[in-house]
Amino acid sequence: VRMQNLLLYGIRAKRSFGLANHRYYDLGSPWEFPFSNQDAYPAQIEKGMCLELEAHRIVVQRTTGDRLDLKEMIPSFRHLKAEPEEYILVSPFSSTPIKDYPENDLVSVLLDPLNSNALPVRISFFDPQKEKAERLANRLRLEGVCVEPLNSTSVSEYLDSIRHATCVLTVDTATAHLATTLDIPTVVLIGGGHYMQYGPWHKSVRQVWLTHAVPCVGCNWECKEPEPYCITRIKAGDVAKAIRSVLKGCP
Repeated sequence: VRMQNLLLYGIRAKRSFGLANHRYYDLGSPWEFPFSNQDAYPAQIEKGMCLELEAHRIVVQRTTGDRLDLKEMIPSFRHLKAEPEEYILVSPFSSTPIKDYPENDLVSVLLDPLNSNALPVRISFFDPQKEKAERLANRLRLEGVCVEPLNSTSVSEYLDSIRHATCVLTVDTATAHLATTLDIPTVVLIGGGHYMQYGPWHKSVRQVWLTHAVPCVGCNWECKEPEPYCITRIKAGDVAKAIRSVLKGCP
């Protein structure tokens, strides 16, 4: 029995509201919990949002009876705010390596905007990614980039590394969503495995999500190609251009 079913069965309520999974995105096996009010999981969404936010809107609207605008579901922090310092935070490693951007292209990207903005780089990573982070840092240093690997040892330090960044460059990680929530200038490199499910979404024009369009979008990361072209074919020049754009506050 899945954990969510155990949790739901432990809540005493006269009515319950939930959504049936949408099979296209393969969110797991269907709910076993018998919701008294069940709607279909959304299959379409307005531009600039993602299906997860729309799903939340449907459930909250059904529960409260109030009509809600989708923008009311955009995440926000009550007590945490952006206080930018002078560095670009790079979060280059996803929990699943298939979502990572090629290292050679990443180096090219970081050389381009830094030459014109003179911003140092901080690399965010966790212990299992330490070797890759050190290799990336050494390559950048050889190119004359001021870079310091940043290994966050607590949630508080991790959040601070994001909220103090002038700009964030990240793959599909929690960093992408936290930086967007804080409305920090952010460029996210997102693949097609779950495209539109959890991203892209925006707080403002200061967030840009880039992908390479492929016919196999929505593959649930069961990639049948020699490599995930939705990620590896994102042009380094386009990423660098996006960084320059968000740093200027332009769409």
